[in-house]
Amino acid sequence: MKVQVPRLLAAVLAIFICGALGASDALNQTIKCGPISTDLANVLVRVALLSRVPIIAELAQPLPAVDVSQGTYIVKDLLDGIARQSPGYEWRVEGKAVHFYSRRTKDAKSNFLNLRFPEFTMPGSLSDLKLTFPGREYALFEGSPGGSMIIEGFGDPVLKGDTLQTTPLENVTGREILFRAADERPTFATVLIFPNDDPTKKQVEIDMNRNWFWQALSAPSPAPLYIEPPVQQGRPLNPHQ
Repeated sequence: MKVQVPRLLAAVLAIFICGALGASDALNQTIKCGPISTDLANVLVRVALLSRVPIIAELAQPLPAVDVSQGTYIVKDLLDGIARQSPGYEWRVEGKAVHFYSRRTKDAKSNFLNLRFPEFTMPGSLSDLKLTFPGREYALFEGSPGGSMIIEGFGDPVLKGDTLQTTPLENVTGREILFRAADERPTFATVLIFPNDDPTKKQVEIDMNRNWFWQALSAPSPAPLYIEPPVQQGRPLNPHQ
């Protein structure tokens, strides 16, 4: 007798198995993918969802265009192919996550993920991290190490169930916080897109958090990422102002 497994349950089981195996083993699995013809940000979210491997991405506009032919791929080979179509980008394994990044953007002076929090307490769930972390990063970027409880965007009812240990951390970068969250709960992808690959502080202040996306890996399909173009300095965010 053939047993039908509900789609959501199958996704949850896949995430559990990939989390138990670790990123290196999960990257050796095969997945069916394509055809895809889109920008780098959207293709990475699609790969994360298909493979159930958490991807933390630091990208820059203009985003490379990526084409993936229909076929069956080993996940790490697929990521290699995507990187080859994206000049200036590379990826590496960080714990249970894949870190996919622009080399210039990762090391840019105004990349706030390089800044260190003297103290940081992990929120109680991935949904709370999504809600509060961008605001904390903005406050740190503006010179307030204590951070802010500004809420950015909306929570995620799926990620709300992914609890985190509210562990006090010291002297950690934003990037390290994301890696730690992925190690504890490898059930999400996050894509941060900077206005260019080496932005000024002013450019980041104007554009910050407008293109920061989160995706629950148990979702049945990825939500398309609608990426806003960089704001031109000297022009208001609202063109009607």
